This record gives sequence, structure tokens and C-alpha cells, in this order.
Amino acid sequence: MRISEYNMGCHVPQESIGPELGSCPMCGGVYSLEIFSIQESPIVKLNKCTDCKIVYANHHPLHDFLMTYYSYYYKGHNGDGNVTTDSVKRFANHITRLVLMKYIGDSPKSFKVLDYGGGDGSIGAKVAKIIGKKKSTVTSIDVFENESSIEGLEKLDGCKYLYDANNLENDYDLIIASGVLEHVKNPFEVLTLMINHLAPGGVIYIRTPYVLPVHRLLSFFGFKQDFGYPAHFFDFSPQSWEKILLLIRGVSQSMQFVYSGASPSEVGIMKRPVLGLITAILKMPTRLGFKNWPFCGGYEVLIRKNLEA
Repeated sequence: MRISEYNMGCHVPQESIGPELGSCPMCGGVYSLEIFSIQESPIVKLNKCTDCKIVYANHHPLHDFLMTYYSYYYKGHNGDGNVTTDSVKRFANHITRLVLMKYIGDSPKSFKVLDYGGGDGSIGAKVAKIIGKKKSTVTSIDVFENESSIEGLEKLDGCKYLYDANNLENDYDLIIASGVLEHVKNPFEVLTLMINHLAPGGVIYIRTPYVLPVHRLLSFFGFKQDFGYPAHFFDFSPQSWEKILLLIRGVSQSMQFVYSGASPSEVGIMKRPVLGLITAILKMPTRLGFKNWPFCGGYEVLIRKNLEA
């Protein structure tokens, strides 16, 4: 059984496995608790950092293996815009609503959007269009090897888990990192990059998986799941995001959380009725105010840079 509709794991052979991590990739903490194995022969385990509470795989695949893996990651989509969700419009409307509620910046000339790792950049482009600024610009930097077919989209080369800060502008009003941080080996560096390139009053939208409780529940009933490794290295709970906020404020005191909650489902009820209904039911308690409900499957946060930054 797959945890995510859009992230299929595979077995990583011994010769393609890197050394065991000696510290947490998010906060650098050296103490962790072993959760369970997500791969056998060789064994890859999930550990939970006792400092920042993030759950992470204790081995990363080697670079060449990942590049081969991601070269097939979106095969078959051919620029259809649905590489991360079955409805770009649904996701973009949701993000736009949150952003317009919390954005306090002032961009008289343009509203700049950075879609960091957004598949083909379709969600970021749709958000910019919905916001409707006359001179809106959207820039996409993708951590995956996937071409963008969207007309007028400026495509920066962020493939192969590398980035060049010189290619980015310093005044983005909105940065979207939807389903990205769980894929990168250096999530805190990526967060720092975003903070440094966000305009005062601007916001960062982040969506991450929170599948460990669902994984445990299904295991209890005898279902074997695909955690998504080597696509997914991390799992983010509400508690881990509270700790990550402290790390973020260590980089910039001007940053604050302005929203958090269960993220939208990757699949909708209209196109995938059974799966869509199940995910909607599992997310309902969080929608009703139970913030720490463990079975929502994914979490989203909105972080804003104060105007005085």
C-alpha cells in the first residue's frame, strides 16, 4: 500500500546507500530514538530526533542513484500539470486563500512568486494568475528533473539537489514549497535560503507529509506500506514544526508562524472517490480544531516575515 499517490518508493541496493547519519539533518542533534525499519537488506530505519522531534531516514541514497530515480519520477505526465496533484486549480485556490489572508507586504510593481520544487511549476503559476496582479511574475526552481511546459515560466535549474542563490531575487512576496522539504537532504539549508530571499511582509507556504501515525495504524492491521523512500527522507508532525520554528527564529527573528493545519489531499473526491473520501474523513478532526490529530496524513504551515525585517 502506498502512503502517497504521487511518491512511489523503491529498494535501494547496498552499493547505492550512503553512510549512516550521525546527527539530525534538520537541527544537528545527535540523540535520536529508533522508530522502525522502512527497508531491509540493507536496513534503513526511521529515527526520531529527541531535540527537534523530526522523523528521518538514517541513510541517504548516493547522488547517482537519486538522479536515476528522479529521471523517471514524473514519467508519463508530459507537461499535463498534474505531477503533484490531480487538481492544480484546487491546490492553487487553497494556497491563494491562505496567502491573501496573511500577506502584509506591499508590491506595487509586481507580486513575485518562487515555486521551489513545484514539479513543473504549474501550482505557482496558477497562484500568480489567481492573485491577479497586473504585473505578476512567477519563477520556478525545481529540485527534480522535470521540464516545465508552461508558457512564460522562467525556469531556474535547481535539479540534482543543488541551488545557486545568485540565480534568485531577494524580494519574493510568496515562496511555495509544497511537498518539497521531505525530499531534500538539507532541509534547514533550504528553509534558510527561502527566508533570505523573502521580502518583508512576504509569506512562505510549506506542505509536508505526516504519515508515521497512519503507517503505524496500517501496520497494526497487517498492511504493508510504502513510506516513499528514497523520495521521502522525513516526516513532519505538528510538534516537529513547533521546534523548527525555534530554529527558524534563530536565523531571523522577523519570522513568525501565521497558520498551521492539515494540508489538502493530493487527490480529490471527484476523480478518486474512495481514496479522496478516506483522506477527507481522516483530515476532518484537524479541520474541526483538533490540531494534534495524528492521522491527517499531511501538514501545512504559513510563515511570514515581519515588515520591519
